[in-house]
Amino acid sequence: MAYELYQEVLPGAAASAVGCTGSATDPTVGKYKFVFISVTADSTLGQIKVNATAGAPCVGVLVDSPVAQGVGCTVVTRGAVKMITGGTFTAGQPIMSDGNGLAVVATQGASDTENYVMGTARETCAYTGNIVTISLVGQGYWSKSAA
Repeated sequence: MAYELYQEVLPGAAASAVGCTGSATDPTVGKYKFVFISVTADSTLGQIKVNATAGAPCVGVLVDSPVAQGVGCTVVTRGAVKMITGGTFTAGQPIMSDGNGLAVVATQGASDTENYVMGTARETCAYTGNIVTISLVGQGYWSKSAA
């Protein structure tokens, strides 16, 4: 059963309409997914977006369901947090984001790429789409294979 413990939270974050905000039919679009802060020079600058690049560094996990762009949201940056899984893994394995912001087993980056390990699985997950507990280690660190 997924649970949450001590957490550090990013204060004053605003949700982007890109992958975070829900709708009347699905208000939880970005909830329990890895997110980052947008640096794109457009209307989403400085807002929270669901990660769309496998292995990319993320600021944390979105833990609520913002209803519109610019609305405040809660992002956990460190601690035990619930996440939706994008694959299977066992407790203790390192976790990174997939291209949909979901928790997957961290893999070593190719010689010219870096995969950021965002945390550790606290539970075993046998099915994609489950909600499990992950220990976030903060901004993460990268693993890269030898050239």
